Amino acid sequence: MSRYLNSFFISFVLYASVFGLIIYEVKDENFSDKKSCDVSRVCFSVINNQPTPQKEEPKQETKVEKKIVKKEIKKSVKKEPIPIEKAIPKKEIIVEKKIEDTQDETKEEETAKLEEEQVQKQNAQQMVNTKIQETKEKEMLKAKQDVFLAYLVERINSNKSYPNSARRRGVEGDVEMKFHILENGHVKDICLVSGKHIFKKSAYEAIEKSFPVNVDKTLFSFPKEFKVTIAYVLK
Repeated sequence: MSRYLNSFFISFVLYASVFGLIIYEVKDENFSDKKSCDVSRVCFSVINNQPTPQKEEPKQETKVEKKIVKKEIKKSVKKEPIPIEKAIPKKEIIVEKKIEDTQDETKEEETAKLEEEQVQKQNAQQMVNTKIQETKEKEMLKAKQDVFLAYLVERINSNKSYPNSARRRGVEGDVEMKFHILENGHVKDICLVSGKHIFKKSAYEAIEKSFPVNVDKTLFSFPKEFKVTIAYVLK
């Protein structure tokens, strides 16, 4: 029993102490409120002699609100893309078009000039090539003609005979003869052009004996007239 009484007594003391503390705190709070009110009144009476300072907090709030409104307006207003025709004046567009047209024209003119120069160079080169080819062909033809004439002179000299009358008298000289060669290689119209008549018959016979010959039709346009000089010299 003594154990139960002790426990009851301890719990009663604890509860009583707790209840007393609660009552004390309530009274202390009422007393502190009164003191604070008195202090606030004293402070208020002292500050009242000076000009009341303006409250800055509401101004700051209004400023913040204005900034927010401006930002919202900026965000809400979207800049529409300005069309190119409105952004650039028509005069500037016309000037740019004219500049582009002039640039295109100059490019076309330059290309046309270059093409003309290339054509002229090609034509000049072709003319040079044709002239070179013609000169080569003429030289080749002349060389072949000279070979053919030398062949004729050799044949005529091989068939030539010195007249006895001219040998006895010791007559010497050159005889120029002309004749026509036909397409078939035969000869006609033999005659004396210049020289001593004492050599005429011998020269005529020498030419007549030297034909016919093989004829290259590309060398001359046949029938073709030829002249040959036959020399008569005593050895």
